[in-house]
Amino acid sequence: MFVILLTLSLVLLGTCALVVLFVQNRTNAYYLNRFKEKDKEISALQQELTELKLINLKSQVNPHFIFNCLNGIHNAVITNDSALAEAYISGVAQLLRRVLVLSENHHNSLKEEIDLLEIYLQLETLRTNEGFSYSIHVEPNIDPRLSVPSMLIQPFVENAIWHGLMPKKDNRELKINWLQPQPDLYVCEIIDNGIGRLQSQNRKPDGLKAGNYRSKGMDICMERIMLYRSLHQLQYEINIEDLPDDQGTIVYVTFESKPVS
Repeated sequence: MFVILLTLSLVLLGTCALVVLFVQNRTNAYYLNRFKEKDKEISALQQELTELKLINLKSQVNPHFIFNCLNGIHNAVITNDSALAEAYISGVAQLLRRVLVLSENHHNSLKEEIDLLEIYLQLETLRTNEGFSYSIHVEPNIDPRLSVPSMLIQPFVENAIWHGLMPKKDNRELKINWLQPQPDLYVCEIIDNGIGRLQSQNRKPDGLKAGNYRSKGMDICMERIMLYRSLHQLQYEINIEDLPDDQGTIVYVTFESKPVS
């Protein structure tokens, strides 16, 4: 009798243990699924927040653009050169239309970005009375439909013109090169043969192009790069180097992008 009771007790205990393990596993699975759902919700919220931050940063670019365009129109008008003013106003209108369209996207095609840069550079050469020469080179293997960060290059081009080239007396050259060092890795080089960063920093603020407008534009670009990296989990980098003997500056904008299929 004792053996039977002991056997029944062991069976009962085993059954209870199995029930407890079953309930515990079900409970763990339930909470694990809840945690996974919460993680997904948190990730979605973080992505949405990053998207909103990017939109906010890009919204700050447009007033900067408009300010510089109005400044250019003002300079054309005060010279009493009506033909120059008319050409500049027409170019500004075309540029602003393009900016308003492209600024809605985080990425645009390489062709769209280059078209925007061409319009901008034509305006700046007009504004400076052909005060500098420029070239845009794209490696033949790069597809013009390639997805590139929207309006990320222009602030560096503007900075090269006004803080590197224009303080120089003559022989001002700007080069923009689009390269593909690896299958999914792309680099845009902005090279100027201007006065270099050290001389530029030592210059006294002069006019509307100096001071806060430079640092603000650069800060926006750096912050956008960090947000792109966080949002897409891809390589996005900005590196700035001085050319030997303070003979200019080179900016590397590096980013990952899948080739166009």
